Amino acid sequence: HDALPISSLCFARRSCPSSVYKPLAQLFLFFLRMLNATVLRTFPSRLVAAMSLSTGAFSCTQPLNYRGGARVEPADGSQREEAREPSTGRVIATFTCSGEKEVDLAIKSAQDAFKVWSQKSGSERGRVLLEAARIIRERSEEIASLETVNNGKSIFEARVDVEISWQCLEYYAGLAGAMGGQHVQLPGGSFAYTRREPLGVCVGDRKST
Repeated sequence: HDALPISSLCFARRSCPSSVYKPLAQLFLFFLRMLNATVLRTFPSRLVAAMSLSTGAFSCTQPLNYRGGARVEPADGSQREEAREPSTGRVIATFTCSGEKEVDLAIKSAQDAFKVWSQKSGSERGRVLLEAARIIRERSEEIASLETVNNGKSIFEARVDVEISWQCLEYYAGLAGAMGGQHVQLPGGSFAYTRREPLGVCVGDRKST
């Protein structure tokens, strides 16, 4: 990189005598040949090394389903699938697909939990969300690294995703205790009021294409 650029050599060719220019040009060509040889020699080995790099030795051995306060295998699953690390193709988890019975058990577990959750005040629910946000924030780097292994996104994007997740929980934690109903004045001195109550168990269905 210390050699003169080509534009400097062209200028030297016009302004310098041949006794000075020719050795300089030969030196430049020598450095250029050495550079090409170094690139051609090191590129294949570096490419192989990059392809063999792994983002870690993480592998998931626990069941992926969570209901009733514990990780469980599907009650009626039979088909097994593999989850692979996109950057290396390494198998990071082998899991059993859930069947109809497992879905019903998950909904029943959520309904049982809702009976307790719905009786808590907004401030109580807010404290639970704040605790969840704290745990995510303290383990943010670990979670971001696992997310990178899981779906192949960059560690920078994964860190942003994790940060947004605990910030979202903190936002709704503050909102939970502040939400209230309304007092509505009616004719004849009567009045009505509204109450905000937990909706209940909701299910999201996302189909991949």
